[in-house]
Amino acid sequence: MQPTYRSGIDYFTPLAGTEKTIRCGACQEELDVQRDILRTKGKFGNTLPEELQHYEDIFTCRYSGEEWHSQIIALLREVDHTASQKLATLLESEIVEICRTRQTTKKLTGWQL
Repeated sequence: MQPTYRSGIDYFTPLAGTEKTIRCGACQEELDVQRDILRTKGKFGNTLPEELQHYEDIFTCRYSGEEWHSQIIALLREVDHTASQKLATLLESEIVEICRTRQTTKKLTGWQL
């Protein structure tokens, strides 16, 4: 399945050498890393002036794009948006189950991803 990285959850780009390891914010697995990648493009694809170019490490989750991983991210969003502690606790228990089994508990539709 094609990775669908979400910055700050399963995709991080710290300055080179500043982080030894990072864990995925969804499944808690240690992220894969590519070290010392020269950043020459800005956020919108524009070429950065030479003085702003820098080296960074790129951390990514190997499970990004898997249905179960996407469901965890959708549930984490629900936890963040609910005003109910009881619902948050219920959602968190489902997240734990999905992490443990690596199986979805519901088929996701496009708007939920």
